[in-house]
Amino acid sequence: MLGLLRAGDTVTVNCLSRLGRKTAHVIRLAAYFSKKGVGFVSLDLGIDPDTPAGRMVLRVFAALAEFERESNGKRRQADIELAKLQGKHMGRPSGVGGEKLRQRLR
Repeated sequence: MLGLLRAGDTVTVNCLSRLGRKTAHVIRLAAYFSKKGVGFVSLDLGIDPDTPAGRMVLRVFAALAEFERESNGKRRQADIELAKLQGKHMGRPSGVGGEKLRQRLR
């Protein structure tokens, strides 16, 4: 997408977290868009990153989105560890093996 952008284009994302995974990356992209004369709209926030207040809000929300992603990952990993400790099977069901295989080969 970045290679196709021209001055006057507008990049629109549904959610700020879809633009980038890290705060610094989102900020660099917003600066790049501004430098190229490309507009940027985040539908969930409706901010204008071409103003000082808009850039500040962009940084705050980008940091919050990064925090949320990292928190979700840690919670997901904790849930997986708990399930393993409880002896729950993780992943796809096991296929035919052992006794079931011997029965089918008879």
